[in-house]
Amino acid sequence: MPAAVFRVYIDNQPATQAQLDAFGSIRVEQAIGMAAAGEFEVPLGTDDQGRWTGFDDPFLTPFARLRLEVKLGDDGDFVPLIDGPVVGQRYELRAGPDTSRVVLVVHDDSVL
Repeated sequence: MPAAVFRVYIDNQPATQAQLDAFGSIRVEQAIGMAAAGEFEVPLGTDDQGRWTGFDDPFLTPFARLRLEVKLGDDGDFVPLIDGPVVGQRYELRAGPDTSRVVLVVHDDSVL
């Protein structure tokens, strides 16, 4: 079974390892005749003083551009699954440790 490899671009720049580590999960939906949509989940937490962290990361802002590319096997080419702006953010803030997150909603350029 071929291995799948992915890469993420933020504002057309390759994501750093720290940025890649920030993503909890990524989901992309595609259908014929419909805009492609993606959800990039980013866990959120607090610092030692109890302040929320991560809200000021540039890739969490509206209209930041995210692209996810996937390659199957060793001989294939990378294919973009989603490439577009962040059009929405769903924050889920909870009091328990490691339970808060933001889901970045990304649509392809047909949203424009």
